[in-house]
Amino acid sequence: MAGNRYRGRRSQVTTDVFARVFDGSVWLLANSRKAMRTILIVSMLGSLGYATWIAVQRSPYFLVRHVAIESIPHLSEQDTLARAGLDTRINIFQFDPGAAQRALLQHPWVARAEVKKVLPDRVSIRLSERRPEGILVLGKLYLVDGEGRPFVKVSKDLVGQYPMVTGLSRADFETTPDEAHRMVRNALAVVRMYERTDVASRWPIGSVNLGVGGRVDMMLDQTRVGLGADGFEHKLEKLNRILSQLEGRKMGAEYILFGDDPSRVIVKESTRDTVRHGSLTLNDTGARE
Repeated sequence: MAGNRYRGRRSQVTTDVFARVFDGSVWLLANSRKAMRTILIVSMLGSLGYATWIAVQRSPYFLVRHVAIESIPHLSEQDTLARAGLDTRINIFQFDPGAAQRALLQHPWVARAEVKKVLPDRVSIRLSERRPEGILVLGKLYLVDGEGRPFVKVSKDLVGQYPMVTGLSRADFETTPDEAHRMVRNALAVVRMYERTDVASRWPIGSVNLGVGGRVDMMLDQTRVGLGADGFEHKLEKLNRILSQLEGRKMGAEYILFGDDPSRVIVKESTRDTVRHGSLTLNDTGARE
């Protein structure tokens, strides 16, 4: 009897195992079909999406037709379109505004560029022009902006239209560019401060020379003004009074030198008739008479 009960239990266990395997097989088959259907549907949607994307890229509806340009005098609208890659027909989804912006910024006169696309067929371009504040003498002449960065080579025809910055070399910009830019910015800041004085229009500034240790010299016509390395605002206020006094006495000056103590100034006077009014001759390192 015990043996029969044992054989009965074993038969029942075997039956249960086969039942579970069968049920598992049925479930796997059913779910495999669902999985295959899901994969098929996703594949169809992906193919449909890809086909739709290709159709959108080929559709004439999305061709760029309108380009609004706020250009600058030194870059024509046609050149702006060419640099931005908009001089030929292009689908707006294939147009890269970031790449266009980087290309426009490569132009020396472009200070800032903003490029945006507006669906379905519009692009806007806004440019800001770099503003020259001086002429940097580095063997050749270069316009320099307020950040102290030379950006375009110019001819001697512009001498006199902008103050010249001398005393630096190409090596300065190659080995220590940040320091070179800082020195030029300081020189241009001194120019701006001087141009706010009362006498600036009667004693026009011709050039600023950058010396050792950050020392700054200005040429006012043929009068050399040594400002030292700091305290420029206070010294320029005093220079304004000195030049006004010289004018009142109908005198000129060969040089005006400020020491480290702004209260001490050396002035070598001259008669206005003997002050020469000439131009500067440029050499490889700067300017001389």
